[in-house]
Amino acid sequence: LVQLDEHDLFAVAAEPRGDIEPDTGGLATGYVLSGSVRYTPDAIRITARLVLGGAGTQLWSDAYDVPLTIERAPAEQASVARAIAGVAAPYGPVFEAERARTAAVPRERLGTAECMLEYYAYRRDFTPALHAEALDCFERVTRSESGSADAWAGLALVYIDAYAYGFTVDTNGEKSALDSAREAARRAMDIDGERLFANLALARVQFFSRTDFRRTSEQAIALRPNSAEALSLVGTMLTFTGDVVQGREMIDRAIELSPRPPGSYFAGKALAHIGERQYDAALAAALRIDAPNWLMGHLI
Repeated sequence: LVQLDEHDLFAVAAEPRGDIEPDTGGLATGYVLSGSVRYTPDAIRITARLVLGGAGTQLWSDAYDVPLTIERAPAEQASVARAIAGVAAPYGPVFEAERARTAAVPRERLGTAECMLEYYAYRRDFTPALHAEALDCFERVTRSESGSADAWAGLALVYIDAYAYGFTVDTNGEKSALDSAREAARRAMDIDGERLFANLALARVQFFSRTDFRRTSEQAIALRPNSAEALSLVGTMLTFTGDVVQGREMIDRAIELSPRPPGSYFAGKALAHIGERQYDAALAAALRIDAPNWLMGHLI
């Protein structure tokens, strides 16, 4: 269908799991995606199904009715493929299954992939408690996996949100949350400057430092053109700098790519519409911000 990498699958979802023994012809996997294609005289029905390996529990299924002309339309084929691949994107069924799995894992055993799940869970609700859990996870994992660029990037991203939204963090009074984010982002880039989250973290640090963030943002998008999180974050930053048309287009794309777009995507969309003086559209987007404990959502 389409190429998936560890950011789509949160790494852990693509690795063998000790508690299951899936019957997949010798291929160790945690989740099995299957499907079928059925022809009718007027259309083609593509059916896809996601099950938990071994147990066979169905997590998701959907059907797509497409015209016969899709056989000669690669762009339309890719669109359906991306929709199906969304099962492994943030906030999709794999995300929910992994969140349920890791809830039973002792916190001291969580790795970078599980910390990234906590980051996305926090970014969905923006509560101080979830922010504190994500911060604690990344602080711990940067000690145990100090060579992981994603671990340092995740730490930078949660520090940035502490600076942006006023969450309490303990920096021993020596530096601000933004300074801590800057150090973590630089550490991530030094380890691997080709990682998506390392570039996103650096771009957000540059944005809040009021320096040029566009070049780093462009590199992040080039690394993962279909990353909803990257498109939303960059699109929102562009909106705040006055480039509301490009910003909204990127946020719209993020919403399209996400199986269950979080409220932050609609917050960015509402701000872009305000900048365009499209107030009815702004209100419609704002009413879809489902984060009741997020002050910014209420302000928008």
